Amino acid sequence: MNNQQIYQVIKIIRGAIQENWLTEDDSLALVLQKNSQARVSISSGRERQYKLLSQLQQLVSQFPKLNYFTQSLNLKVAEHG
Repeated sequence: MNNQQIYQVIKIIRGAIQENWLTEDDSLALVLQKNSQARVSISSGRERQYKLLSQLQQLVSQFPKLNYFTQSLNLKVAEHG
């Protein structure tokens, strides 16, 4: 998404633990993930989830690559392809 405008952001999953939003263009798909407003005590937390998904990506080459994590924003960006 090099200096291009984002025309559409789609909510793709809404759960008790997280919300996921998708935006994409011809070359890149971005998934933004944030904590849901609902609170569930069994959640393992964003940092642990990111570590587990990163390990899975190393084992499965088709798994989307997790490029970024910040605890303050609970933001993840996944690159498909």
